[in-house]
Amino acid sequence: MCVDVTMQLKHVAAVLVLVIVVLGGSSAYLLQYASSLQTENRSLMANNTALNGELASIATHYALAAVNVTLYAPAGSDAQSVSSYIFAAPRAGILIPKGPANYTVIMDAYRPYANVTAGTFTFMVGTLEGVPVVMTIEQLGGLASRSLNAERMVTLFNLTMLIYPGTSGAHLPPSEMKIGDIVVGARLVDFGNFYMAPNGALYAGEFSGVSSLGKFLYLYSNPALVKIGAAAASEVANQTAIPQWVNNMSAPYEPKVFYFGTQGSSEMWLTNTTFINATNSVFHEIDEDGDYPSALAVVLGTARPTPFIEISTISDSAFEYSTNRGIPSTPHGAMSASVYAQTESDQVLLLMLQTMKQDNVTTVPYYSPTQSYFPSQWYDTPTNPQTLLGNSTP
Repeated sequence: MCVDVTMQLKHVAAVLVLVIVVLGGSSAYLLQYASSLQTENRSLMANNTALNGELASIATHYALAAVNVTLYAPAGSDAQSVSSYIFAAPRAGILIPKGPANYTVIMDAYRPYANVTAGTFTFMVGTLEGVPVVMTIEQLGGLASRSLNAERMVTLFNLTMLIYPGTSGAHLPPSEMKIGDIVVGARLVDFGNFYMAPNGALYAGEFSGVSSLGKFLYLYSNPALVKIGAAAASEVANQTAIPQWVNNMSAPYEPKVFYFGTQGSSEMWLTNTTFINATNSVFHEIDEDGDYPSALAVVLGTARPTPFIEISTISDSAFEYSTNRGIPSTPHGAMSASVYAQTESDQVLLLMLQTMKQDNVTTVPYYSPTQSYFPSQWYDTPTNPQTLLGNSTP
């Protein structure tokens, strides 16, 4: 059966290459190459008659959802090398949230090579801070859309990691967490996956408690990425002054960093602090709008689980603002709190990539741990960097 699955993947890969259209001086070669692949594909299909019908269905699916490539840099003379560079070369995957729709920080640093469309998904292939990347902006807001983007990206490209820079809502009071604080996602949890008893008590897992979620109650980020993210977040925080009006402060606010953040994912936007405290007592999430589904997609989507990390900056707080969904009112002419927050996360992303480029670690075969690399008690004091800012190697 394992052989059959491998055969399917080979056929899917062949059909994907068939429908790639490369704009650049190599179209004649590509047509010739595609013709030879088509002949080879027919031969391979004939050798496994039991799968013919299923493979034909897969081929039809990919033909309808054609993968098209538009080049923005000079193409080589060999069409195969172009497609290999785009799809087989190791790349960091960058998953960009749809909102707030201000992508200036990232796009100013991006150097494009090609755009790849797969069905209705669009992926930008190039470099960011000199690091080979593939980036995508989610089509719709929310976790489901992001996870679909992540799954398609990890299927088409050779990702060494997935990084999601975003914003989130505070699940801690202002004495502990304010708008502008940066959360390094050392672990993610779906805090909307619970059983509520008739008396209102919450239990992790919809059906039978924690055991129903097994090792996937928490998804743990790779410790090397946590360390790189911690250093970058610390540097951004030290150079950032959040305006007074964002947190009703008398002076600009220098953000704190939560180095061992437990990020909570859910399609809920909560401003009921009683309910927030109830979920926090079970799942220990310190913010809301983590990206558990996308992380799960890349952990389960390949034979070698792709490591991930999320960097979120707090953009709203129901504990700090009891009206307007916990969002501070924006003075005329000022950037919104969400844009300030997203800018911080984007800056952390760029510093992380600069570090990876400098230390030549972008192609290291990271792993995605199934249990916490760090002591569990470190999550109880997340603003303590422990060993993350030192010279030790996780």
